[in-house]
Amino acid sequence: MMPRIINIEGREDLVRDTETKAVIATDKDQLRAYKTKVEQSNRLRKIEEEQSVVRGELQEIKNLLQTLIQKGIN
Repeated sequence: MMPRIINIEGREDLVRDTETKAVIATDKDQLRAYKTKVEQSNRLRKIEEEQSVVRGELQEIKNLLQTLIQKGIN
């Protein structure tokens, strides 16, 4: 019987699953770095979304203040 996981020639950081033909990275440091990068990207995206919401709310407050000022003048 053929082993399910085999080494890829010339690559110590990769193996192949013979059933699914998937190439699997075995370097745990690279995996940790990738996960850290994904987490940072997700945090940045969330901050940008929150910033957009705050910017919209500030614009709404500005519009309301302008309306109140105009009504106060008239």
